Amino acid sequence: MSLLEGIILGNEVDDNTRIGNWNISTKKDATSFLNSINFSFIVTIVIFRHILDLTPPLTVKLQRKENDLLKAKDEIKRLKSDLTPMQTDIDKRHHDLYVEAVNLARSISISRTKQAEDSSETSTQEQCTSCKS
Repeated sequence: MSLLEGIILGNEVDDNTRIGNWNISTKKDATSFLNSINFSFIVTIVIFRHILDLTPPLTVKLQRKENDLLKAKDEIKRLKSDLTPMQTDIDKRHHDLYVEAVNLARSISISRTKQAEDSSETSTQEQCTSCKS
């Protein structure tokens, strides 16, 4: 977010990134991208990150030249066993992911709806009416 804001404003983001000389087209693209980030996008990113966090051991094994399918099969079993608890307690998992998305959105000043004001006084439980305690 700070990189996009820096491009838009023409500021330096950090010691290694000089932003002041971006052209108008790049600034417009950064503005469009920043404006397109909404709560739905944040939720999608949170969900994908949690799923993809589980896959590196398997993807690394499958990309090796000396691909051992038996080891890959074991890794698939491990991945399935990691996913099973998510399936059995899906309401809690949805709630946890929703809370994470709300916190991330709040940290970058993205509201849950276009009309939403600052939701800091609304409890997480009220925000997630479909989630069960």
